[in-house]
Amino acid sequence: MASSPDSQVREHPAAAYHARRRSEVDAKILKTARDVLNNEGLAALTVERVAADSGVAKTTIYRRFKHRLDLATAAVAELPEVFDDTGSGVEIHEWLRNLVQGVSWTMQTRAAEVIGAGLMYRHDEEFNELYKERVVEARAAAIRPRLQQAIDEGEIRSDVDLEFILSLLAGVVVGSHLNGTYKDEAWIDSMMTLIWGAISPA
Repeated sequence: MASSPDSQVREHPAAAYHARRRSEVDAKILKTARDVLNNEGLAALTVERVAADSGVAKTTIYRRFKHRLDLATAAVAELPEVFDDTGSGVEIHEWLRNLVQGVSWTMQTRAAEVIGAGLMYRHDEEFNELYKERVVEARAAAIRPRLQQAIDEGEIRSDVDLEFILSLLAGVVVGSHLNGTYKDEAWIDSMMTLIWGAISPA
């Protein structure tokens, strides 16, 4: 009996090893970059620093990342926990408040300076594309389904554009942190009053 083409395809053990090794090295580089960002901020993040702290050669890092801003956006591309829960079964107002609060906490880390860099270097075409893909669009894609569900079920006004809601959420949280107006839980309540007033069907 002839074997199927698929059954004849076998990955060479060496290829599997190298793929696994690359994954481990990538993880080590990105974890080290996140640690530097969280503890000391974007100014401290250099390829040389990550190489020294991780034990990974600079040449290896440069084969994966062109420069420190490439490395920085890759380091924060992994979504915080607040974006993991789709929010199914949670009333939309509560879900939105949890989202605003979670993003606000994330913005209080030094890693959030990458978002500031996204504004500072917005005229750098290469960095702007990396930033939009890894930081902005990844987060938007994670919360669009729940917002669309809320629109479909009448929890949010159907005449409000979904992209406008995303821009409103991002602008309120990120803007308030960058200009230093964020303070405490009362701030979150006031922001939710603003957001909910703009999108509530009532």
